[in-house]
Amino acid sequence: MSTRNLLVAFLLCFVWGSSQAADKELPPEGGKPRDFRLPEKSVIKLDNGLSATLVPYGVLPKVTVAIVVRAGNINESA
Repeated sequence: MSTRNLLVAFLLCFVWGSSQAADKELPPEGGKPRDFRLPEKSVIKLDNGLSATLVPYGVLPKVTVAIVVRAGNINESA
C-alpha cells in the first residue's frame, strides 16, 4: 500500500512539474505607433502672478499631470 501511494505521489509530481515547465508563449510584437500632433497651447497669466498652461482636453494621449507651486521666501520679492 505504501509503495502504491508513493508511486501515485511521484506520478502526480511528475505530471504537475512537466506542465509547469511548458514553454510560455511570447506576446505578439507591438504595432507601429500612430503619429499625433500636439494642439495649440494657451498660457494665461493671472493677476496674482500664477501662470497656467491650457491644452484642449481629449486630443492628447493622457500620461501625467504635474503641478509646480513656487512658494516661499526665495520666490518673493522684498
